[in-house]
Amino acid sequence: MPIHLSGVVLFREIKEQGYTGSLSLLRKYLYDYRGNPEAQPVIPFETPVGKQMQVD
Repeated sequence: MPIHLSGVVLFREIKEQGYTGSLSLLRKYLYDYRGNPEAQPVIPFETPVGKQMQVD
């Protein structure tokens, strides 16, 4: 699993190493690099009748 760094933190670190680009350019690169996350399926949690109470 890759480590997720925010664009701001990464920008600060690479700027110290000589990066001359902008934060928005870095964010665009990160968006393209990371891609769209896959949706995780929703698994319902059910209990037998009378075993759990819900209050709204």
